[in-house]
This record gives sequence, C-alpha cells and structure tokens, in this order.
Amino acid sequence: MPKAKGAKRTKPLKWTIGIYMVADNDLSDIGVDDVRDIINAKNLKLAIDKGNMKRENVAVIYQLDRKDKAERRQVLPDYDDYNNKDFKGVEVASALKPFFEFCVDRFEAENYLLILWGHARRTSSDETLKTLMDFEKKGIPAKSGMKDTLTPAARQQLNEVLDSFFMIAPEDRPWEALTVKQLADVAKNINKKIKGEDGSKKRSFILGLDTCLLSSAEICYELNGYADFIISSEGRVPDSSWDYYKVLTSIFHNPDINAEKLCETIVENYVEYYRNYRECYVQLSTLDLRDDKPVKLMETVKALSQLITPKLEEDDVEVRNALLSAHLRAQYYSMHNMNDLYDFCYLLCESCHPERQSDIRQACRDVMSAIGTSQSPNLALKSANNGGDMEFSYGVSIFFPWNELPESYSHLKFAEETEWDKFLEKYLRVTGKFEQSSRIALGRDGESLVAEDNDAGYSIDKAVFSLHKLYWSKDTSPQPNEREVPQGREVPQGREVPQGREVPQGREVPQGREVPQGREVPQGREVPQGRELANYIARALESCPKPKVWTLADGDSSGMFRRMKR
Repeated sequence: MPKAKGAKRTKPLKWTIGIYMVADNDLSDIGVDDVRDIINAKNLKLAIDKGNMKRENVAVIYQLDRKDKAERRQVLPDYDDYNNKDFKGVEVASALKPFFEFCVDRFEAENYLLILWGHARRTSSDETLKTLMDFEKKGIPAKSGMKDTLTPAARQQLNEVLDSFFMIAPEDRPWEALTVKQLADVAKNINKKIKGEDGSKKRSFILGLDTCLLSSAEICYELNGYADFIISSEGRVPDSSWDYYKVLTSIFHNPDINAEKLCETIVENYVEYYRNYRECYVQLSTLDLRDDKPVKLMETVKALSQLITPKLEEDDVEVRNALLSAHLRAQYYSMHNMNDLYDFCYLLCESCHPERQSDIRQACRDVMSAIGTSQSPNLALKSANNGGDMEFSYGVSIFFPWNELPESYSHLKFAEETEWDKFLEKYLRVTGKFEQSSRIALGRDGESLVAEDNDAGYSIDKAVFSLHKLYWSKDTSPQPNEREVPQGREVPQGREVPQGREVPQGREVPQGREVPQGREVPQGREVPQGRELANYIARALESCPKPKVWTLADGDSSGMFRRMKR
C-alpha cells in the first residue's frame, strides 16, 4: 500500500539521486529525452521490486529547467506526488543550491549522487558575453529575447560570469550561468549537510558534472574537500549526454553498491554507450578528491612550473624546444586550448635530455604519479575513452593555450598557487614568433591542424602542416614486414603502418610562393607572410628525441594513425 502523505522512513535510504537539468537553451529536447530514460528506469525498478519488502531503498528526483518554466519531480519513492512542484523563471545560479538541499533534507540516505546537467565552456571563448557587455555599456537593449537592459542583479551576475574562467550550465541569457566559485560554494554547502558540520557522518557524496571540459586540474582543486568524487569529462560531451537508464538501473539492480564502484560503473557504461557511434569519440573520468589528492597534484605542478619557467627566462633552447614538442603532440581539447596533463608530462619527459634535464623529467614523473593510471590509480580513480581523438586521455586536463592568456585564468586558485599562469605568460611570449592574433595547433596524427584567427577562421597553414608531417615520417622507412597502405584501405589487425610518405627534401620555394602540401620548407627560407612559425617549429622538432613508432589501433579501419599505447 502507498504510504500516507508525509510519512517518515525509519532508516536512511541506500541512495539519493538528484539531477538538475539546465535545458533553457538548445538542449531543451535532449532534456525531455533524458527524463524519458529516467522514467523508463523507474518502471524497471518497480518491476524488480514487485513483492520485495526493500522497495524503498532509492530516491530519484530531477528538476528540468526549460524555457520560462521548470518542473521538479519525485520519480522514486513511488507513493505520491507531494514533492512535485512547478516554477517560473528560475536561474541555475540561484536554484541549484535549493534543489540539492531539498534532495539531501527530504531524502536522507547513506550515499548521494547529485548531478548538474548542461553546457560548460571557457568564458574567454564565448564572444557573445563580451558583445553583450558592449550592448549594455552603451545602453542598447541586448538581444536573445531580452526586452530591457539588465537589472542591477543580472548585471552583477554577468560581471561575475565574465570574471570566471569557466562558464558552467549557461542558459539562453548568458548571466544565467554558474561561475567556478559559485559551483564550489554550492558543493561546500551540500557536503556539510551530507557529512555534518564536523564531518562525523560517514556518508558518500558524488558530484556528477554532465557537462563538457570540467575534468580539469583547475576545477578539481576548486572542489577539493567539497565532495568525495566528481565525475566529468576532459573533452566535449555529446548532446545526448550520459545514459541515465544505465546509471539508474545499475543502482536499482544493486542498491548496496558503494560510491567508488558506482563511479567506475558510470564511467564504463558511458564509454560503452558511445562505442557503437561512428566517429563519436568520448572520454569520462572519476576524480577521487579524498585525502587531499588535488592538493598533492597542485604541489607537483607547482614544482614543475618553478623548474621550467626560469629555463624559458634563461632562453634555454633545449627546454624550450622540448616544451614546444610536447605541447604540439599532447592530447588536446577545447579548440587546442587544453591538454591532458598526464600526456603532456609523459611527452615532456620523453623530449627532455636524460642527464641535462633530469630534474624536469623527475618533476614530470611526480605529476604523472599524482594523477595515476588504470594500474595504479590516484587522483584519477577511473578514466576511460573509446579511442579516436580522445585516445591519450588519462583523466585530468590543464589549460595550455597557444596564443592568449585570459586575465580570468589567473583568478583561479590552481593557477595562482601553482604559478602555472606565470609559466604560460612566459611560454607564450617566448614561443610567440608569430602574430598573437592567430592560433596554430597540430594533432599528433599529422592530419589534425587548426589555424584560426580570433575573429574568423582562415585556411590551414600548409607550410606548418608540411613540417609536422615530415617530422613524423622522418627515419621511419618501412621494414621488410611493413608496407604502405593507400588512404581509406583497411589495415589487417596488428599490421604496423609507417606514418606518412617521404617527400623530396631541400627543394627551394620561391619567395612569396605558397608551399604545396607535403613539401618541406628549407630552414631560413622566406615564406609568405604569417608563416614565420614554420621554420621555428622545424628547428624545435629537429632537436627533440624521435617519438615512438605509430601503428593503426587494433581493429580500427578509420585510417587514423596513432602512437602505440604506452
């Protein structure tokens, strides 16, 4: 029989799951689809619990924020709807904390999984915000459906968002977004409610961030001490987001599952869900914030930055070139402005001289140890991906731009305490041998090169492309058991494939002539305006140790070359 309205449970639930969905934007229909998955999971739960006296062991609540309205629904326990409520005009900055508090206060449990669902991006990459501020400063009514200029409260929130490096869960109106500090404040408050003011309550708190880009060193340091685990992605998350049917049913089938195991299961299910999507490459991490692990990572990154920054100031060519080589090849995200921290350190260690830069190599190993691997996890408890352009992801990213250091980055605690912002400032100045308005980044496969202007994109710089491709193909002539494979041809599993075809070297290029794709540019030769970086990169790459042999991943016929797994 259903319980009477307001009836109290005699003991805590096993799990309380709260999902706040920010869909007052282009994600509105996707939010409805995920709600459908949640309801389908509930129906399975009811079927599992038929005749089971332990049916009330999980609570599931969601709040879906759509255009001009929001709905909060109690999915489980399934005895009445007295906790359902509709709202008008809610904003995530003011509504997230009350929703999470409602979940914790109303549904006492041994474990909590609280999820923020929506977009996330770097504020500096969103020109809409700057444009909007220009509108408001001039007293011109802004766009996006706004009838009047901003209220003082909205203007203050917008200024805080503009001053925040990450813009979390934005809605159609840009000031309706969370800042990094606001997210940390919400997590801190909820963690106290869950564990008690003195931390005496032995309960688990998982903070799920079903957004893009937030599995970073900067975010996990801001959240240190405010959750046991966070689940998020280093890269972009498809609009279809997590598979909530599997997230919930994995708990329904085993309510006694502990928080650590659930985190690992969510990561595995997510990657498996997208494995059958063609060319949809994803990554998801569980970061373990217990025992001050983010602080230990911060300390190792600080030690590394304090070693390499003076080397740049001293114009140490070997270190400069090693940094550039590692940066060029490291796993990247967010339009080449963020890199996997473990992968960058691995490549920097590989690029440094074993004796002359032994201190830098050891500092890189310390960072890698603080992050951990699948065999020896540390901060990154679990990291998984389905290959492709996410293959060298180890769980924690870091901001590492090519041309611009936003002022807002220095406001992050991680940047300030590690002095990573000072390293970036020096690195960009030392390696900025090209117009600072342009950004050039190259993928490790020799094919993925992006060269964009801040205002508008322009065509690929073929000279740089040529140098990068020649670097990877140099000294990798086919062995007797190897053969070149035409583009698009399937490669037998396990067959080694040489990277790139050798092209004539040393051919002269007349001044002002465009360099054909694959043609080498002789060192010191003048090339068209804007391509001065080509020779600079060539000299840097020449001085670095050669990379490992590249092979085609087992069972992959997509034609994408990848370095062998380490």
